[in-house]
Amino acid sequence: MNVVLAHGFLGFRQLAGIEYFNGVKQYLEAHASVKVLATQVDPDEGVAARGAQLRRQILVALGDLPPDTEDEKKVANSLDPSQKTHLIGHSMGGLDGRFMLSPANPDHIASRLASLTTISTPHRGSPIADLIAAKLMGRRLWLWNWWMERKLRQIITGLGVSLDGLHDLTISGAASFNRTYVDHPQVRYFSVAGAGRASGRPTAKILYPAYKHIKKKTGEANDGLVAVASAKWGEFDARLWPADHAEEIGHDLDRPGKSGRFDHLARFGEIVERLQKN
Repeated sequence: MNVVLAHGFLGFRQLAGIEYFNGVKQYLEAHASVKVLATQVDPDEGVAARGAQLRRQILVALGDLPPDTEDEKKVANSLDPSQKTHLIGHSMGGLDGRFMLSPANPDHIASRLASLTTISTPHRGSPIADLIAAKLMGRRLWLWNWWMERKLRQIITGLGVSLDGLHDLTISGAASFNRTYVDHPQVRYFSVAGAGRASGRPTAKILYPAYKHIKKKTGEANDGLVAVASAKWGEFDARLWPADHAEEIGHDLDRPGKSGRFDHLARFGEIVERLQKN
């Protein structure tokens, strides 16, 4: 079996020695006997551009396309074309996958993938994206929203990236996407959601203002960036992950470089185990 990992907005395969999916590739290859491809797309582009990049990397890894770059040469033929291939997308990575598989996309590769599992993907958008987008479009914000937007914008722009992909994560952007890019009937869609830590502060300190904003706007449990209802798509696993958005992929933002309190590897293992049974 092949497993493809797709990262979220502002994500990466590996940066300064840090893996986005922290230890997941090594764990799954060792414990589930699967071949794993960790992909890399533009961190701040829109879904269409990211989805096209994701498509190409998968086809190169399956041997359907020849590699053009040094990075592609490293992953060329790394997946087994005789085995089923399953995509796991975290956050925006799930939207990239849906675009790549949708019959509305003339370049879809639904025939090459058996399933898509999304982890805290904002299928119906995120109030946090709306908050930042409102400022970019010149709308007047209430005092609380203005403070929240200022803090979040400082975090994001401080990373030195643009916000071109932000629109696809807004509530209106997601609604438009959902109307256009319908699911492919030959692909199975699964989803899981994070609901914040089970005890103490529900998220890392840096995500807590966003958690409170989403809670205030929706009244729902969330992981600090995506509400549970927004993360539901296809066959939803009602067992909510007791983690924030970063912990879902193995990062504790309160203690950078240290092991998280949430066993994300076991959860990824459960996803693959379920896929192996289907």
